[in-house]
Amino acid sequence: MIPIIAVTIIISSVTIFYIIDIEQQLRYEQSRYIPERLVFVDEELSKFFEGTQEIKKFSSHEDVQKFMMAVSTSNTNDYSVDKWSYADQDFTMRDAQGFRANTGTISLDRTVFPVPMPEPEPPHSGVQNLELQSGESHSPEYSETNVQVKGVDEPDFLKTDGKYVYIVSENRLTITDAYPAKDARIVFKTAFDIEPQNLQNMFLNDDRLVVFYYGTSQQEIIPEFDFQPRSRHSQTTHAEIIDISDKQDPKIVRDYEIDGSFHNARMIGDYVYLVTVSGVDYRYPVIPMITDDSGFTMNPDVYYFDNFDRNYNFNTITAIDVFGDTLNSETFLMGGTGTIYVSEDSLYLTYQQDSPHGYFDSVKRDRFFDVIVPLLPEPVQSKINGIQNDSSIDWHDKWITVS
Repeated sequence: MIPIIAVTIIISSVTIFYIIDIEQQLRYEQSRYIPERLVFVDEELSKFFEGTQEIKKFSSHEDVQKFMMAVSTSNTNDYSVDKWSYADQDFTMRDAQGFRANTGTISLDRTVFPVPMPEPEPPHSGVQNLELQSGESHSPEYSETNVQVKGVDEPDFLKTDGKYVYIVSENRLTITDAYPAKDARIVFKTAFDIEPQNLQNMFLNDDRLVVFYYGTSQQEIIPEFDFQPRSRHSQTTHAEIIDISDKQDPKIVRDYEIDGSFHNARMIGDYVYLVTVSGVDYRYPVIPMITDDSGFTMNPDVYYFDNFDRNYNFNTITAIDVFGDTLNSETFLMGGTGTIYVSEDSLYLTYQQDSPHGYFDSVKRDRFFDVIVPLLPEPVQSKINGIQNDSSIDWHDKWITVS
């Protein structure tokens, strides 16, 4: 009797486990065919996103914060595709003589950001006349930095004026008297007080060097509902102007610190155009700032395109007078800057515009209802339309019924 009861219990247990296993398998199979729960919300967008592709200027830093809040809110919802307009490519053109902005079809007034600029110097011929100590004239030939456009110099780790060679390597600056070669010697060598990997490159303009290197800035913020400040570190770019008229005793003339990481730079005549990129803290947006060693502080005006983008950066263009005190800067709130191109008149920034959240889901939805449903038999179309017009169930349940 006892063995029979034991066998019965075992069979019952196996049956129960088998039934449970079947139910789990069925639930798993069903879950494979239940689509992801997507809820489409038709909602009015912020006034910032009008979709005209025009460039606009924020009237205040408070407006920048409101813009970032609108972006942060919009990124949490899915929107219909008809809420947006797109462009395959976006350009920001800066005029070297008036800092004109252009998106390819729309021009701003040339006086938006006036900067007194000298006429660009004619491109070097590659041959320099140097007065040697003996007083006789000589014309050594030497190579300059390879550039895309004549008259638009590009930064490099090595520069030369035909007699002296200037090299930045790791965290050191070296000046070598290289001509004539038989008398070549190092006349100056120094180390910057920075990490070796932070030194970038430089420009040479007569008896001035402009050296770029990375730094960091520290700000104190109080996180939401917290009770004590916390330090936030961000990357900066230094543009250090060095007087090298005395090769054996160079002097630092000015040290500008610009918020953001070094992206690229160009030099036209006596003006250096520096492009820096910094990320955006959507909750605590900090406008890029420029300072120097004399205590000078400047916050650039901030511009934006009125087309929504998922990811933003502060892209700052700073014009620096190598031989004077003139400095001007503007910041553009847009995607991360990619390739740049600079002519003697204009500076172009390119960036990739991302589709907003929910865009591709909206495309799939429109494809189904605008293309697939009209191909189905009339009775099926009527059923689907009836489900679509039923306001008592949400989108997820509607699609389960339709599918």
